[in-house]
Amino acid sequence: MNGFTYKIIPEFKLVIEKGNGEIRQADFIEMLGGLYQMDEYVGTTRVLTDFRGVELIYSMNDIDAIASFIRNSSNNPNMVYHVVLTDVPSLTAVSMLFQEASKDIPDYSCMVCSTESGAANFLGIDEGLLSDTLCSLKR
Repeated sequence: MNGFTYKIIPEFKLVIEKGNGEIRQADFIEMLGGLYQMDEYVGTTRVLTDFRGVELIYSMNDIDAIASFIRNSSNNPNMVYHVVLTDVPSLTAVSMLFQEASKDIPDYSCMVCSTESGAANFLGIDEGLLSDTLCSLKR
């Protein structure tokens, strides 16, 4: 299966997204566009995107387009802390390019992590909650 599964956890103002298979720019923008339309998303302050085990099919233009989409489309009035979780050097490199491209998005901070522990720490959430939610999204 290609694309994303996700879970919104309103009590923690948290969205956890899990990529599956091959992911292209259009897949990511489609998923974000759907989230931005959901009432449950408004008020989110923490986002985790798990790209472990995913094949990203992105060019530099795609990375810039995703950053631009977030900059111009998010209706979230809060500061958003976003962690991208990766497990291989090529995914880390692409994610770091996105981190750089997103630096000028107002009220948005992106971090790239290689461990669930580091991601949970950056987001200020319990590592067990993160691990349990990610496991449930893999099913």
